[in-house]
Amino acid sequence: MNDSFSEKLASAVVRWSHHQELAGFAHDCALFCADVLEGCTFAALGQTGRRMRLSHLAATGTVDDAPWHRQLQWREGPSFHAVATGATVSASALDAGERWPRWSAAWTAVNGHGAVRAFPLRHEDTIIGVLELWTRRPEDAARLPATLSEHVAAHFAMVRRHEHLDRALTTRTVVGQAQGIVMERFDLTAEAAFAVLSRLSQHQNIKLTHLARRLVAGGAVDGLTPAGDDGEAEELPSA
Repeated sequence: MNDSFSEKLASAVVRWSHHQELAGFAHDCALFCADVLEGCTFAALGQTGRRMRLSHLAATGTVDDAPWHRQLQWREGPSFHAVATGATVSASALDAGERWPRWSAAWTAVNGHGAVRAFPLRHEDTIIGVLELWTRRPEDAARLPATLSEHVAAHFAMVRRHEHLDRALTTRTVVGQAQGIVMERFDLTAEAAFAVLSRLSQHQNIKLTHLARRLVAGGAVDGLTPAGDDGEAEELPSA
């Protein structure tokens, strides 16, 4: 890659470091790849979840993105192979047809006789996502810089960690607010109020955070009736 690419990558890395939400970072990254990489017709990012399930984050390019979404639906294709093996996957139209027949038919229909590369994104020893790039020609795919995926993975991990911490802080705050409401309404200790919320959550099969948000927003919560003569909150039925 030339100096121009290095300069554009350096600028992108600075921009990526300011993202605080994974979806925004992924969209920015996909746009960068599709716009800057020579011969790149399409770029997509996905993230792994439980049991290494792959889900969509962002996709952009000059061709139809239907094959990318069908890959996620069918669980067949280069990105799934990259996540499963932990290795970069490269394939031409012919190779793809032999390895992933159903996905390849959809991909070739929109991308012609190009090539695809899927880079697993690692954080420490864990695969946290994938970067998939399509090119017009196999030789374009061969020139795609592997170091790009290292930059993407590093910022992917950083933004995801920030997002998780922010979500955890928000959850902790709203549960604490709901706990305070129950303490005041039923004259309970903090421990007893949390126990009431936990039992309601389990009995109604609702996540504790969802129940807490409803209570904080002023909505009705089944089972939270005014205190009786003894000042105790209503006991939940046995599970």
